[in-house]
Amino acid sequence: MISSWVRNLLNQNYISNAWIYRFQAGSYATSDPYVNTEDSNNGRYNMIGAYNQAGINFFLGLKLRF
Repeated sequence: MISSWVRNLLNQNYISNAWIYRFQAGSYATSDPYVNTEDSNNGRYNMIGAYNQAGINFFLGLKLRF
C-alpha cells in the first residue's frame, strides 16, 4: 500500500512551540535580541523564543506485508 500526504499546503508561517526563561543577574548585556528586561533595578530578565514550523512538506509511505 502506498500513501502520501501534504502538510501546510498553503505554506503558512506558524508557531506551535515557544519558551520563556526568566533569570536574575547582577548585570547582563541587553544587546542580545532574545533578552528582555523585567526589572533592571533588581537585575531581572527574561528570554523569549519561538520555533517556527516547517513550510510546505510532503510525505510518501510504503507499507509492505509478507
